[in-house]
Amino acid sequence: MSHPDKYLLNDPKDLVVESLQGLCATHNFLGLDGPNKVVFCKDYEDIKENQVTLISGGGSGHEPAHAGYVGSGMLTAAVAGQVFASPSSGQILKALRRVASPDHGSLIIVKNYTGDVINFGRAIERARWEGIVKDIKMVIVADDVGVTSGQEARDPETGEASDVGRRGLAGTVLVHKVAGAAAALGESLDEVYRAAQSVTSNLATIGVSLSTCTVPGSSGESRHLGPKEVEFGLGIHGEPGFETKPLETVKDTVTQMLRKILESPEMRTKLGRHQTKPHSVVLLVNNLGSTTLLEMNAATREALLYLRSHHVRVLRAYTGAFVTALDMHGISITLLAVHESREKAILRYLSHEAHVPGWNNASGASEVSLSALTIPLRKEGSQTLLSAENLAAHNAPEVAVEGSGFLRDVWKPAIIAACESAIEVEPTVTRYDTVWGDADCGLTLKSGATAIMDGFSKDADFHIPLDTKAPDHTIAAISELVEDSMGGTSGGLYCIMLDAVAAQIQGLTSEIGNDGLTLTQWAQCLTAALETLQRYTTARKGHRTLMDSLIPFIESFGQSASSDQQETTLQALSKAVEAARQGMEATKKMVPRRGRATYIGDQGSADSEKYQIPDPGAYGLVAIFEGILKANQGSQ
Repeated sequence: MSHPDKYLLNDPKDLVVESLQGLCATHNFLGLDGPNKVVFCKDYEDIKENQVTLISGGGSGHEPAHAGYVGSGMLTAAVAGQVFASPSSGQILKALRRVASPDHGSLIIVKNYTGDVINFGRAIERARWEGIVKDIKMVIVADDVGVTSGQEARDPETGEASDVGRRGLAGTVLVHKVAGAAAALGESLDEVYRAAQSVTSNLATIGVSLSTCTVPGSSGESRHLGPKEVEFGLGIHGEPGFETKPLETVKDTVTQMLRKILESPEMRTKLGRHQTKPHSVVLLVNNLGSTTLLEMNAATREALLYLRSHHVRVLRAYTGAFVTALDMHGISITLLAVHESREKAILRYLSHEAHVPGWNNASGASEVSLSALTIPLRKEGSQTLLSAENLAAHNAPEVAVEGSGFLRDVWKPAIIAACESAIEVEPTVTRYDTVWGDADCGLTLKSGATAIMDGFSKDADFHIPLDTKAPDHTIAAISELVEDSMGGTSGGLYCIMLDAVAAQIQGLTSEIGNDGLTLTQWAQCLTAALETLQRYTTARKGHRTLMDSLIPFIESFGQSASSDQQETTLQALSKAVEAARQGMEATKKMVPRRGRATYIGDQGSADSEKYQIPDPGAYGLVAIFEGILKANQGSQ
């Protein structure tokens, strides 16, 4: 839930003007009529003398719309209302008096909301009576296909059912772009109007979100979605959508959105499979407010893949924040269907540069290349050495891949058990890391463990080899998978340790018996690998890191190997796991001296609640050791 006092302002009424002042101060080609909240091109006198002028606007809270699209190549002026409220007809009339072109005419672009249509309409009629402009036309954008047939739309200001029809959403920006370019290229008002109408009549947009939005000065969100719920079809003022579902993957969510668009009456006749030559499309993926770029780009990828799978050609693709809904955590997807006869003109308009704050000319500059969407896995370097094909060239395939002897009977069960243990403790590790780190330790560990387990699958593209003639390849392959799946500091530490162990085992290959490494050999390999690891990290025992588990584990192995009591490897492993566990428990009272935990407050307060939990990395490593021990005990 969003916090109601999250916005940086003293009075909600001041926020809109203050925002427009900041916009204009940082873009010196923009002027501001503060009392009427009108942003305009400073060179509007030259513009209206030479071309059709464009005016748009609406409620605030949708930034960069609408003031962010004022400038050369798009709007001549934009009128802002208060948050989610239409500007008054008086404000709009002030904008028309300033920028309406008496000779070339003006085009008004309005989103389909009752207040906007009425107030802009009244201003237009007043301007006509005053003789401000030779001719003036209005285009109403209604691209929302989330309002299903037979469902009443809701007025954004009153919440009451109305006959207003489909709402205007992010597709409005494509109308701004096309009409603005047509005007800048010197086309007449009729031509600019037709260009805008051709876009409006071929638009379809649907929104989806994990939250509604918080209006400045309100007591909080008007509605609340569950922590794992997603709402389809909601409006840019937080109006309810047509369906709420359990949260699914990005792919599933985007698929449902595009399916809804393609099945809508607006798009079905243009993009349906029955068409002998369906239209191409322009794709716009819009950030509704607080969605991360990581999510935005992933959603764009899925949209492109879906459209390709349905044989829909994407002429241009745009991703970004175009028409937001304050802090709403969601996206909308817009398709503009482009008929072959209009393709050349639409691409010309879209390619025409616009110098405005809210439009990136580098985005969507050329037809979308789909080659980057699916990059095949290539085996390079050590992956080639470790590939099943390479091993099979020197051994029977079933030996290279399936393995035999101690690798199949001892190592593989132990590795799988270690991974299962790491996956099982992920929630606990994540909870601990939420207190002491950035909450990613558990998921990172789980990701590595899952990748390793997948590496034993016959269907895996990258197999973990189990060849008793080259046991070092098994460890090196695991290191490769860890690097690809984990990342971060912990992933790097695991990889260095695994690579060092592989190198030590490689030197012992000719001495390894049919039962695998002896206790002495294990101690030798682990001790040497630890020395290698310590060349790359200054973390040691007592620093509150995973080293507080790893070092006692390896030291215990060394002590068992040098003992006169002739311990078995299993006995030594049991003692080593206990030593690691004790080291992990000791971290509960340690002041962190390495790692991300050093940036967390209260380091010096040993009595703080934070010190009642162990280091997450040390805890996760002990779980891995315990899994190995459990598997070995079960095999005895």
